[in-house]
Amino acid sequence: MASQFSKECLSNMFEFCDEKTLYYCLFVNHEWLVAAVPTLWADPFGECLSPFDEDEEVERFERKSIFLIRTYVSCLSENIRVSLFGENSKNTMPTSIKPMFDYGSFLQNLDYYQLYNLVGLWLEETQMGLGAQKSNTSKCDLQNRLQTKVTRELCRLFVAQSIGIKQLRLHTKLRGPFGFESAPAIVFTEFPGAVKAFDQLEYLQCIVEKNFSEVFGGLANICHNIRDVEVIEYRQDNQDFANLIGAQKRLTGLDFFSGISQTPLITQSLGVKAHSLLELRLTGNHSIPLNIFNTSQSLYSLELVGDYKIADFRKLSESSFKCLHSLSLSLENMHIKELKTILRNTHGNLKDIDITWNLPLSPKVCEQVIEAIRHFCPGALSLELSLEQEAMKKIPSLLKSLTSLESLTIIGKYEEENMGFKFNDLLAEVGDNLPCSLHVLDLSESCWIIDGPELENFLTQCEVKLNVPLYLELSHMTDEILEIGRRYQKKGILRENECMKTYIPNQGIRIEIGDLAPFTEE
Repeated sequence: MASQFSKECLSNMFEFCDEKTLYYCLFVNHEWLVAAVPTLWADPFGECLSPFDEDEEVERFERKSIFLIRTYVSCLSENIRVSLFGENSKNTMPTSIKPMFDYGSFLQNLDYYQLYNLVGLWLEETQMGLGAQKSNTSKCDLQNRLQTKVTRELCRLFVAQSIGIKQLRLHTKLRGPFGFESAPAIVFTEFPGAVKAFDQLEYLQCIVEKNFSEVFGGLANICHNIRDVEVIEYRQDNQDFANLIGAQKRLTGLDFFSGISQTPLITQSLGVKAHSLLELRLTGNHSIPLNIFNTSQSLYSLELVGDYKIADFRKLSESSFKCLHSLSLSLENMHIKELKTILRNTHGNLKDIDITWNLPLSPKVCEQVIEAIRHFCPGALSLELSLEQEAMKKIPSLLKSLTSLESLTIIGKYEEENMGFKFNDLLAEVGDNLPCSLHVLDLSESCWIIDGPELENFLTQCEVKLNVPLYLELSHMTDEILEIGRRYQKKGILRENECMKTYIPNQGIRIEIGDLAPFTEE
């Protein structure tokens, strides 16, 4: 059976398999091995280590990292290994052991910082090339230099062997599991084979700083087909990066976080490319004027985070957003007139809406936001909304208008003394106006206090009206509420295993009902 599939068919199937499944596929037969290895080694740096991971996860990650780097190092020529590690490399990596594949040729997603970090873990574990040092200080310095050299040689290997790197992540300093760590910049485009390796690059994630100027300059001469650019932090208005953006012919996605106040170089380049953007996310220091995106009339997704001046926001709101399906605004304050204009200019096509703000708003303004959504977004499928207490009475009428709504998240404000508000009557009205398509109701940050009988009545309405089990999250819970939740889970009204969260006052503890022991009959 296994041999009946062609290599192309196997490769297509393996693209949908997770790493563990691919690993088992290696042992089916030779044909499956040859077809699975390219997919398994296309994104070897995809897994990251979090500072909050358990010890077992850290240990597993380190074992995998050591194997990964050791395999790549074994692909280097003997002369390079000897130049890096001395004669010691012949003992730990005998030349008679040849790698089965040119693993570097399969690489499609390169995370430079992750590579540098994993090389450091491997050197620390194996002590390759470090045995002759006597003092700890000199040994540390040697390891840092050797870490850079090994990383450079592996990058040279990838560039020489790769038939096309699709994604590139460039950062020299990020928070890792052991704090902030730095990596020196390497100019990949200086290596032989750079044109073949990077001319089909589609995704670039980077920190824009002086260290990477040469890298950006080299990529600008080679890469013209980047579709998505994610700037983690724009630390310097960089001409080379501006040239790289300007050289792209197919740029459709931009995720930009600015850390400086003046950005004339990148602003000019983005202004030229704005008309082709389909996805736009702007956060941080708002140094890029919004009006340059007035020509982005094909935008499918727009996200703005921060405090925008009303004049700047007004210029953007005057644009046509007839293709916009997803709008996310996380603002310090709400410019209600401009928001209404943006919603009106979407021509009823918005499907996903996320509107939150940090500063307190009057109930009147909140109600105006709700009315604007009701009027201009009748086809919305997903809605997340910040509301003041008095404006929450408008939620039933909102649900009545959004008949196709599938997901609703309400975010409220806690009062220091009360820690929540009684909403029994309002919940009953919500139940009366439930869209039959609703399958997510997130009230975990709504400050709603609901009594058991009212919750049971609401869930009875859900049983009658909803087409699918409901994923429900509540902010304030009691033992009675938990018992009701368990019962309606068993009846299939609430989604099993992840249906509700509880909030225990004064302790700040959230508990998922799905995490509790399986239900048993008393």
